[in-house]
Amino acid sequence: MEERAILTVLFGAERRIYEIPKGDTLLGSCETAVIYLPYTGVAPEHCLLRWKKNRLILEPIARVYVNGKLAKDHVPIGAGQVVQVGDVGLRLDVFGSETRRDPPPRMFLRGTAVDDIPVSEGTLTVGRDPGCNVYLPDGDIAPRQVSIEANHEGVLIVAMDPDGDTRVNGRHFDRWPLVFGDQIDFGGYHFQFDGRSLHLSNSRPGASLVAESLTLSVGGHRVLDRVSVGISECEFVGVIGPTGAGKSSFLGVLGGMRHADSGRVLLNGEDLHREFENLRNEFGWVPQADIVHEELTIVQALAFAAKLRLPRSTPEPERSRLILKTAETLDLGHRLVTRIKDLSGGERKKVSVAVELLSRPKLIFLDEPTSGLDPGAAGRLVELLRRLADSGCTVVSTTHTMADIHLIDRLIVLSEGRLVFSGSPEDAKSFFGVNAIQGIFRRLMERRADEWRDAFISLNPEGRMRAPVATPSTNGKFRFRPPSQVPVLVARQWAILCSDWRNFAILLGQPILIGLLLGWAVRGTLDDSALKLFFVGVSVLWFGCGNGAQAIVTELQIFRRERMVGLRQSSYLLSKWIFTSAVTLGQAAILYMTASFVGAGLGGSEAWQLIGYGILSLLAAAIGLGISAISRSPMQAVLLVPMIIIPQIVLSGYTVPASMMDPLVLAISEVVPSFQIQRLMDLSLIWGTAVDSATIQAHLQAFENLNAVMHLKVGELCEDPAVGMRAIGILAAWIVAACIFTFSAIRSKGEEC
Repeated sequence: MEERAILTVLFGAERRIYEIPKGDTLLGSCETAVIYLPYTGVAPEHCLLRWKKNRLILEPIARVYVNGKLAKDHVPIGAGQVVQVGDVGLRLDVFGSETRRDPPPRMFLRGTAVDDIPVSEGTLTVGRDPGCNVYLPDGDIAPRQVSIEANHEGVLIVAMDPDGDTRVNGRHFDRWPLVFGDQIDFGGYHFQFDGRSLHLSNSRPGASLVAESLTLSVGGHRVLDRVSVGISECEFVGVIGPTGAGKSSFLGVLGGMRHADSGRVLLNGEDLHREFENLRNEFGWVPQADIVHEELTIVQALAFAAKLRLPRSTPEPERSRLILKTAETLDLGHRLVTRIKDLSGGERKKVSVAVELLSRPKLIFLDEPTSGLDPGAAGRLVELLRRLADSGCTVVSTTHTMADIHLIDRLIVLSEGRLVFSGSPEDAKSFFGVNAIQGIFRRLMERRADEWRDAFISLNPEGRMRAPVATPSTNGKFRFRPPSQVPVLVARQWAILCSDWRNFAILLGQPILIGLLLGWAVRGTLDDSALKLFFVGVSVLWFGCGNGAQAIVTELQIFRRERMVGLRQSSYLLSKWIFTSAVTLGQAAILYMTASFVGAGLGGSEAWQLIGYGILSLLAAAIGLGISAISRSPMQAVLLVPMIIIPQIVLSGYTVPASMMDPLVLAISEVVPSFQIQRLMDLSLIWGTAVDSATIQAHLQAFENLNAVMHLKVGELCEDPAVGMRAIGILAAWIVAACIFTFSAIRSKGEEC
């Protein structure tokens, strides 16, 4: 299949798309013009477009501007350039080649054949002249095509041939500061900038997408019925339909978030679901819910996302420049240090989009991005998505906003899970016989979805529902080692904690308040130390469970999206456990010190007590994360915490002494974590002392609990660590079991849609 070129009206006329046929194409206001433009300033015969060796040449007859410059003679034009005739601006898009072009000649860096152009401080010249630093022996390359200037401020590429076809991200330029992921084209060469070098690649801006006979049933109800549609590179596509039409399900299947029962999705000619691991960095996904931590500032959220998504080798200055450029593209540059929770709804949605754009995807999906926004904010967001498509990114969005529907290139209409239309908004109005897009919804109620589908198919006898598919790319995306994720995730948790001083006040206030209360209230009991140690243990267990119970359930959408771009479940769980354990250990230490220095203190062996509370902190954090992993809402997590802790109190061996337990209850208690912690505390009270009447009288319950397993003799020192080591072993086994349980629960959550 040959290349296909189209001109899309950007301004000065009603938005529509003109296909450029092979041969000579006349643009003008006369009725015989192939592309008829009866608008202000357009001459009867304004300019001619002519194909020459798979390149499009513009021959001006009247005054024509290309990217704002007057075209004085025959000018080669390429994808993304804007041609202005009179008051009308048109963008050129070229796509659909299924034939592989011959690779360009090998390039040479100072006489050595290379595949990359390394960028370091200084200036490199690139061109056909053998005297250039980078020699490109290709007749389509100018003697001096570009220069690449690198210094501490970044990398600047300068076009040295004013008439040459040199583009960055599909746009011609004079000077362009490069950022990570920029795509540079000249002649037959295509490069991607990875922060350190220009990497020779065969990928192209945007991505083509084809859905082939997608069928999906949920709960016995068919939500998608044999949906087939094609989307071309750099198109802005809107998906509309009545409530329950299957829009979100369709988008989910297109984006790999769920699997269809039958059919397939092709991304640049490759099966998306079969090759998902290799293709997942090609596209971005913005669900209805915000996929950012609202406690962070914009720059913090983007910085952590960049560290997780970009190659490990990306230099820090390049990462910072990419963040700034992305924020400015989305009109967020002036709000970088603002917390996300303080932004408007439209700005929060922009942050979600910005996170996805950091990895420079060729395709981005958005599910109802304007939902909940006022008309002004919704309009600005749609205009932003239009600019994204114009800059070389295919955009597919479900929407209910009709006011700005003229900004999209392709409208996909679904009804009862069936595709009933795919084409331009103008063609949609003609097909449904309405004057405004809003009228489509009324028309859909007048006929069954099957009838509308049959009517549309009858107008597409040659299969125009499918778009041309690009040749699968073998090296279009960077191959990189994933970054070390655990430190980044832990640092992000710390930043969230530090976002509000009240977080620290609560975390510090809890152990101090409880410690003071224990020192003041626990006096005059039979064994003050044992009672205090018991309450310290219960408090530490509560701290850990409470800290972990909402750590996962509150960010499920973020976790699922980051899983799709390479977040490892093991790294996620490990980071959560490390952070939650560290916080719980800190609280346990403060509580232990407060209880030790207030009142009569704790007494007993500090070593056994510190070991016990330390292990309990690690276990409590793991249990809390397990609670969070199985909960479907924060409320469920909160309600589950007492259900875990209260049985621990009852079976601890302190509230009901082990010697008084029923044999079955005792057998169960032996494997309960709180029972083993109490055993360590009992051991700490008698450790290193001679067993005599004074010791037994001072710590009667501890003696009775230990004597059942140690068979203590009067007069002997209590120095056998076997009981303590066994308790530590059981607690360690509980930590491992809790982590495995949590990992399994997280895995199932990650697979849910």
